[in-house]
Amino acid sequence: LINDAMKDKADKLLQKLTSALHLLQVQNKLLYLENKGMCTVLATKKTQKKQSKPLNLQQRKEFHGGAVFWSPKKVREACTCKVVKQQQDKAEKLQKAEVRQLKELAILYKKMQVKEAKVEQKRFKEVRKKEREVQAAGAAATWAQNNKKKMLKMLQNLYSCTKEAHVVEAASGEMAALAAPELPPKVTTCGRSIRLPSKFR
Repeated sequence: LINDAMKDKADKLLQKLTSALHLLQVQNKLLYLENKGMCTVLATKKTQKKQSKPLNLQQRKEFHGGAVFWSPKKVREACTCKVVKQQQDKAEKLQKAEVRQLKELAILYKKMQVKEAKVEQKRFKEVRKKEREVQAAGAAATWAQNNKKKMLKMLQNLYSCTKEAHVVEAASGEMAALAAPELPPKVTTCGRSIRLPSKFR
């Protein structure tokens, strides 16, 4: 490609360009290999961290000597025990996770209930406040109406009393003319006349 593009140009410039391109390709390949090697080293380190536990072959202590030979049956039993234990651990972890999730759901449910109760309480307070305002307005209206009625009644009573007083005065004036003359004033033993105070008349 470079040769086709640079047919007319000088050979030195072409050599410099090809050598620079070759150098870049080599450096790119080296970096790629170095990166790949580091990735494999990290992967092996991760796999090395996982240490497998030895099989628990000593279920029953029946041996008496130094060297112990395990039969394939014992190895199979140990493997099955290991698998069962792993399954039990997994089931226990799942159960704990479910319990934790249920607890979190219960806490969320309680929070929602508290929130709903607060909203309901606030709404109930507003309703009670409106009811009290309506009752207070009604009570004020009835009190004003009753007060008005009382005032009218008092005015009517006062008017009727004054009317009756005028009628009584007029009647008493007529009766006084018809009544007998007053008794003569009382006299003491010395001959003085006794006048009663006006409040006793």
